[in-house]
Amino acid sequence: AFVAPVPENLNAESGDSSIILDWDAIQTDGLPTQESFVGYNLYRSLASGGGYNLVQGSIQGTSFMDMDVINGTNYYYVVTAQFEETESGYSNEAGAAPMGAISITLSDVDGPLDQGDTFEVIVSMDNPYAVAGIELHLEDTPEAVSVVDVQPVGVIENIGTVSTSEVDGELIILWFDFTGAVIEPQSGDVFVVTYQVNEDAPDNEVVNIGLNDLSAFADSFGNAYFYNSNSIEFVTGLPDVFLSLVQTSDTEFEVHMENYVDIAGFQMTISDDPDSYSYLSVEGTDRCPNHTVSGSDNGGNFVILGFSLTGSTIDPGSGPIAVVTMENEMAGMEFASEFCFDLATISDPSASPVFTVADCSEFMSPFGPSTVTQTISVSAFQVNGISFNVVSEDMSTANTLGQLDLLIASDDAGSYYVPGFGIDNIDVVDFREGYAIFPNGASDQVISLEGIPADLGPVMINAFQVNSLPYLPQECMATDDVFA
Repeated sequence: AFVAPVPENLNAESGDSSIILDWDAIQTDGLPTQESFVGYNLYRSLASGGGYNLVQGSIQGTSFMDMDVINGTNYYYVVTAQFEETESGYSNEAGAAPMGAISITLSDVDGPLDQGDTFEVIVSMDNPYAVAGIELHLEDTPEAVSVVDVQPVGVIENIGTVSTSEVDGELIILWFDFTGAVIEPQSGDVFVVTYQVNEDAPDNEVVNIGLNDLSAFADSFGNAYFYNSNSIEFVTGLPDVFLSLVQTSDTEFEVHMENYVDIAGFQMTISDDPDSYSYLSVEGTDRCPNHTVSGSDNGGNFVILGFSLTGSTIDPGSGPIAVVTMENEMAGMEFASEFCFDLATISDPSASPVFTVADCSEFMSPFGPSTVTQTISVSAFQVNGISFNVVSEDMSTANTLGQLDLLIASDDAGSYYVPGFGIDNIDVVDFREGYAIFPNGASDQVISLEGIPADLGPVMINAFQVNSLPYLPQECMATDDVFA
């Protein structure tokens, strides 16, 4: 008689609202008294050892996902091989309980954080299902922080027991309740973890804190929930030096340094892109009077070196430490070039490098602010409120308001410009003031003024009078933003 081979190695794995099953394929060819193979039959029971009911018949592959299940319920499975007239015996039994997923959120950390600084990470949990036990494994990678304190908050502040340990830099937090109390479905904070940045944490290091795979969340039967969690990152070490470059003319720029510690020496390589400038000379400033400051050209880059033969240091402070003279090889042409620190090594009195942040700058040729043209339309038969947001080389009333066929102009302080009667109390138009003007004639007129963009204030508002305010930005803005 034909004996159907029994499937082996049935395996069941929990999913969220699902159970994934797989098993080994049976031999289907070359069997004595061969019957044609039809497929596999999968059976399920709520009790181990029997009471199986058919879930799916004639399965062609060796895997199946059972999605007709309820999270938190234990299910037990067997599989058989079905031939034309013969069904095999049951395979080994495999059990699993589908489990829901909970979400863990770690609060962001504002950095950078200096060595010795403390900070808090709030652990929040969104659990649609009751949670009876929590085991958190929090890792910092690379290892750079130590745990100062862990406090339960929110729903677990007054229930259960919290224990913590730190093993090889990994924080382990356990929570459970001896009376069997659970965390009912909720969403909120559960722990506040206080960390301290280690004194030996490297500068400018990106540190990541997150849960590792040993973390677990269980129901009252010990079944583990699935979970998802974010990770957070921050930078260790606060810069002790900030470097920047300030263009002062077509042929000079300054190297500015803001330092919070004593500085013994500096070496820097500065590039320009496109390479339109070349090094000529450098001088130290009064911030480093006892330093020898020298420079050179290296492949089109500016190399600046400063040191003291007497052991003098540059005191904490801010301002230029060197003035560099350069040649503009494209003088007369209009272009922009980005100047950056390719190398910036700043040393303390022990010759150790100091944590330094260096900014790039855009240099303009020709040097100086670009001019813009403001056009003001003036309507006939009415008082017009106008102001200027550019500053020309000549801001006299004759060069500005004098462009109009004007009857009268006044500011809010009671000064007047009446060209028909030779009255000019205003003399020079101030871009920080507004003006009321009434033109002559029946046609609209235009004022056109070229100059550099005006500074955006300050604008004085005088008490006990109606103020005529200027509008200084180059672009339109909402009134809520302007008068907020």
